[in-house]
Amino acid sequence: MIVVSKLLRCAAAVASLIVPAAAEAQRAAKFSDAAKAFVTADQPLILIRDARLLDGVHWKAVEHQDMLVRDGRIAALGGRIDPPAGAKVIDAAGKTLMPGLVMVHEHLYTPTEIGGRTLFYSDPYVPQVMLAYGTTTARTAGGFDMEGDVGIKRQIDQGKIPGADVDVSVYIEGPKDPYFSTLPRLDDGAAAAREVAYWAGRGATSIKLYFDATPDMAAGAIAEAKKRHMGIAGHLCAMHAETAARMGLETLEHGVLAAYDLVPGADEKSCPSTQRQGDMLARMATLDANGPEVAALFKTLLEHKIAIDPTLASRQQYMCNPIVAPPPRELALLSRPGGVTESHIPCGHFAGYNAEVEKRGIAFQAATAVRYKRMGGTLLVGTDQWLVPGAGGPREMETMVAAGLTPVEVLQAATIDGATAIHRGDTVGSLEVRKRADFLLVDGRPDERISDIRKLSAVFKDGIGYDPQKLYDDAKGKIVN
Repeated sequence: MIVVSKLLRCAAAVASLIVPAAAEAQRAAKFSDAAKAFVTADQPLILIRDARLLDGVHWKAVEHQDMLVRDGRIAALGGRIDPPAGAKVIDAAGKTLMPGLVMVHEHLYTPTEIGGRTLFYSDPYVPQVMLAYGTTTARTAGGFDMEGDVGIKRQIDQGKIPGADVDVSVYIEGPKDPYFSTLPRLDDGAAAAREVAYWAGRGATSIKLYFDATPDMAAGAIAEAKKRHMGIAGHLCAMHAETAARMGLETLEHGVLAAYDLVPGADEKSCPSTQRQGDMLARMATLDANGPEVAALFKTLLEHKIAIDPTLASRQQYMCNPIVAPPPRELALLSRPGGVTESHIPCGHFAGYNAEVEKRGIAFQAATAVRYKRMGGTLLVGTDQWLVPGAGGPREMETMVAAGLTPVEVLQAATIDGATAIHRGDTVGSLEVRKRADFLLVDGRPDERISDIRKLSAVFKDGIGYDPQKLYDDAKGKIVN
């Protein structure tokens, strides 16, 4: 009887993987009415039928594959899966089934003018646009309205508004705060540790070492972040990239643009921002991407397994006129579509800075990203969007392919490598049994033509399907600029 009882319990457990409980409610039942308006599928059991599978593990597409999703998790993958009773079956013939995108350098804030003064507030439509463009997980790269970032994350988690899952990062900045007066000006490592601890308690999951963060300050922040299992990113200036790598940095934001090791005479005491950035831009215009200086830097970064997020497209959108304007579909998301006429940092802002210097610098940044990948390094995808926040994922991916990476290399960077870099690789980033069902259905072959990533027919996050066109239409004209 004991043996039979055990067998019956095992059989019941197996059956529970494929048969829904009779009283189980739809998964989006807790959502607000506003969020439900975008949902296309929320059944406990969903079967994706006859897809072209790109699972994010092997990176070779397999035709005529099925995927069974149960309660937001991937329950089975294979050539032919019989639909369990009550399952919603979605015909994916001719579509590519692939993991949802993971963007690792995003910002939720947009500029708001009040009485002629510009402030930065977190915009709840930004993560909705991210989802509309295929991003199911996003790490912010710092925010000037941290309570806003955390609040938006909570609203998404509670189903009150639609959006990508958000990992919130807190800026760690030094006493000079060369760009913005809204960041706390931290004096030392102890103050940095307190800042990390406070925001971790509020919901932040990673830190970003910023311009004026010195090695002493970074030591306190990194120690506290590691204690709390937080991610560690850096847009560096007062600290060299090699120093940060040895101290525990995980991702280098903007690639070589934030590696002042390459600038002769750049110390690690502070960041005289305008002068130092001008020196970096001038240096990038003269360095050889295949030269010994870059090789020495990359050797150290590789030894410490640093991932690089090059943010290539953003250089074309806010550095030195003429800018490369976003396409009309993206511009239509802005509250003032005609307002995108000037670059964020115009020519002449730095001594000797002009369009030719910027052109050579852009080429250098792109070539070094490709070299890092060829040397065995890990690349990530992030947009650092200034012009159309939330919509830049496809453009960044296209720019990376134009730089010399293959579509598959970029897809890997935008999925499993991004997920791994932000400590999420065990739950998202690839399509594997037991992982969360974050996936896209694409009317095309993005592993062959990266621009096909724009042809989304469905976006699923946590096993709930969303209509990307409805998400987009609702957000049109609402991103403040």
